[in-house]
Amino acid sequence: MLLAIDIGNTQTCLGMYVPQLQATWRVSTRTQATSDELAILLTGLLASCDWTLTDLDAICLSSVVPELTHAWTCACAGLELPLPLMPAECAPRDLGLTRDQAALVGADRLANALAARTRYGAPAVVVDFGTATNFDVIDAAGHFIGGPISAGLELSAAALYARAARLTSVELGAPTRIIAQTTEDALRAGLVVGEAAKVDGLVARIADELGGGVPAALAAGTLPVIATGGLAELVAPHSRTITGTDATLTLDGLFLMAQAALGDQV
Repeated sequence: MLLAIDIGNTQTCLGMYVPQLQATWRVSTRTQATSDELAILLTGLLASCDWTLTDLDAICLSSVVPELTHAWTCACAGLELPLPLMPAECAPRDLGLTRDQAALVGADRLANALAARTRYGAPAVVVDFGTATNFDVIDAAGHFIGGPISAGLELSAAALYARAARLTSVELGAPTRIIAQTTEDALRAGLVVGEAAKVDGLVARIADELGGGVPAALAAGTLPVIATGGLAELVAPHSRTITGTDATLTLDGLFLMAQAALGDQV
């Protein structure tokens, strides 16, 4: 059994593979969480599915919060669990990155690229909606070649509310129309549909830079543009370029990395 842990700035997702994905959990990311608190959390999550710590054969950890990388590593050591595998260390070389290059890339982006290539082929684009909106680009050779990063939807909304005294926060959702007639709908149109329009514009430019037959594939709707992350289901219906959503893409990428590194052990 393998536990995949994806630590984001806002939420942490965990998935148990036996070897297929059997359970997922999404919890708030607490930067100040101690290793003892994380040990209690992990033990409780496993117990909720009638698993114990001794069931775990391996752990693969992606983190964009360095403090929690250390805390989770200490928690695993304290529970006498295998030390977590890190994507920079076990990412397949055929992603086109050296180990030093992989260490400079967000671990979640490596996982996204590997899972997308495996599941949807290449070229492909992953749009990961979190605190930031990341675009992870896989070229025709199956290599991860980077991609832009922009402020995420909730971060943009928070900045808008903080700086505009007469605008109050609204529940994010689909507007009734773009030419909105209420302030609430105007905010939803600008934030949610605006995020989708940003995605469409950047994906179109990514396709142009990739060249070859990619712009034609995008126009035909055959270029895989996969949305993942906590806000994917909210934004994707308003996008003209996103071809599907995949809620467990990052976790699946972590599993694939561990599987490649450990073989029959997971």
